[in-house]
Amino acid sequence: MRYVGFNSLLACGLGMEARRISGTVMPQAYTGLGTGAYRHLFEMDTNLGTGMPWDPVYDGVEEGDLVDPMQRKMRRGTVAVWREFGIWELHSCMINQLAFGWDTNSSTGHCNLDFFAYDLTRTPIVNSSLSLRVAFPNAGPSVLFHQGIIRIGPANISTPLDNDDIIRPMTWFATVQNQLQVAGGPRTGRTVEEFERGGTPLVLGSFNMPRYQSNAFINAWVDPTPLMMTMKFTGPLIPRTNVRYQLNFYLPSVYVSQAEPVGPLPIRANQPVQWFATAPSAPVAGFPLGVKNGPLMIEVIDHLPFHSLL
Repeated sequence: MRYVGFNSLLACGLGMEARRISGTVMPQAYTGLGTGAYRHLFEMDTNLGTGMPWDPVYDGVEEGDLVDPMQRKMRRGTVAVWREFGIWELHSCMINQLAFGWDTNSSTGHCNLDFFAYDLTRTPIVNSSLSLRVAFPNAGPSVLFHQGIIRIGPANISTPLDNDDIIRPMTWFATVQNQLQVAGGPRTGRTVEEFERGGTPLVLGSFNMPRYQSNAFINAWVDPTPLMMTMKFTGPLIPRTNVRYQLNFYLPSVYVSQAEPVGPLPIRANQPVQWFATAPSAPVAGFPLGVKNGPLMIEVIDHLPFHSLL
């Protein structure tokens, strides 16, 4: 996974990049020595279908932002895969699942995607091997595990997380499950309708502590207590600025679903911790302000001035 190149996937997978947040145009441009750097904030929308119009109140759109006043949010697109012998082209794809992961063994993070597509062709007209070669290689810097800092502590509306809340696990994983449904169309039953969520989207994950040396996560598991968690990666400087690439995960309401240590063993055991995230009852301290009260926000700071959904 890299600091550059994932914005469209994050916008389609989570569903929302607001046009304005509290009057600030997004992506938010840095000024001064930071000129050339931009801040993006991706949030989970309640609906991923094109039946959901842009909302001037919640999405921050104003006159002139949209090509047409009835313009809809488009969270789907074409995926072209170059498989050396030929190109497979999936049309009108929607993202059903995003899975992020880092561990100390591989260092470089990964992002796995599950798509639902309207159809598939192996004889594409638009995308060719020549056009796809233009995109290689991805020269953006990799998001490495040692560049990340994980903080977790009791959810609090007035006290933000600090360095006392840092943990250093061997792994960290997070998955967004959109719960998309696939259903036949109303006429023939063959051509599928637009995919929609069939239930509440799920955000869940895990991390593995190298040693069982505290009962904090066991207590949060036995007596369910809302926690808040951040995973923040900081990369190299963005060219010609004094701002660094960043990829930040914000989870304002996290519950531990499993925290039993491995063992007993003759040596000190590790402690796998599983968690799931929910929408917070109130905004928590130190987290960015968004337009959706959802279980996950992902912040990207890069050199791209483009809005991913407009």
